[in-house]
Amino acid sequence: MKKVDYIKSGQCLNVFGLKHPLFKVSASLNPYVGCIHGCLYCPFSGGEKIGVKTDYIHLLEKKLGEEKEKMHLALGSITEPYMEIEKELNLTHHTIEIVMKNEFPIQIFTKSDLILRDMDLLKEYSAKGLLAVSVSFTTFDSKLSQMLEPDVTPVDLRVKLLQELKNQDIFCGMVLSPIIPYVNDSKKSIEEIFDRAKKNGAEYVVPQVMAITNDNVRKKINDFVSKKYKKIEQEFNEAYKENTLPDAEYAKKINGILFELSEKYEMPLYLPTEEEEILNIDIRQEMLK
Repeated sequence: MKKVDYIKSGQCLNVFGLKHPLFKVSASLNPYVGCIHGCLYCPFSGGEKIGVKTDYIHLLEKKLGEEKEKMHLALGSITEPYMEIEKELNLTHHTIEIVMKNEFPIQIFTKSDLILRDMDLLKEYSAKGLLAVSVSFTTFDSKLSQMLEPDVTPVDLRVKLLQELKNQDIFCGMVLSPIIPYVNDSKKSIEEIFDRAKKNGAEYVVPQVMAITNDNVRKKINDFVSKKYKKIEQEFNEAYKENTLPDAEYAKKINGILFELSEKYEMPLYLPTEEEEILNIDIRQEMLK
């Protein structure tokens, strides 16, 4: 287990300049700093410590109690809210309680079945139409998943998590993230995501292509492609060309696959709300910050 660093952050809520076009969230909550998953594609994984915000709960109670605008909140947009340390500290649990008390809509992002511990809270809040749980998947290829995200809850357990959420009438969906050019982006691979989503109770599939946000991530991903996917290394490098996101030509190609499968499985590519439908989606979206 990683070392724990207790920090006084002075911040509990990160408000976005614009509402996210696909997830429909306006601000994020992250009670922890850093992540245990060790995902190759994530700029927030891989550190030696997990940070715990000692002033977080106090600040959140005060902030949400004073906030008049009912922003749609994202819990776990940067770091896993249900890491092992949550069993002891319950910061995520208390976060949900505070959000419920102040009646803010919330979407929880997770790769962990530890969320089932809070089933009673989730069920109550979902029944009010104020909660969604988005379970993240990169691939259903367990070997590839183990290479890309070695410390993540296995895909079969995440499927069971979706089933249980559906069985409890909790509004939930999948996040297909990240789509890595020429690695997990075949139509067959993506269609398996949609098929499993449909069969296991997901209400939506929100896709995001991989954003290479810093040199450390670029090195890890480039090394991975070079060692494990040598045949597509040139195509992969051409798609990014040292940019954060792949080029428009690639986006057009992958968007075509996503729109086709979205229509086939009747699965929206965004969080469905009462708002107007999104007709034009560019999945070259960076992960929430």
